[in-house]
Amino acid sequence: GSLGFQSTDAAAAFVVEVSGGRLHVREGRAPASAYLRGTASDLFLFSWNRVGLDRPEVTGDRSVATAWSTLPV
Repeated sequence: GSLGFQSTDAAAAFVVEVSGGRLHVREGRAPASAYLRGTASDLFLFSWNRVGLDRPEVTGDRSVATAWSTLPV
């Protein structure tokens, strides 16, 4: 599935999708399986597995957001 990120304190939004072993990023708000909404700092820290799903607000398919931590860094 795809995972959207929307910042609450900056004009930033994007969607990430894993396909064929590669990450594909689309800038802007677009349809996604799940969305994370929070401060830019919390979204950045989540993207590097430094905070869990207790910090950003999660909507949609929570299992897609949970699977992020299983991606190789």
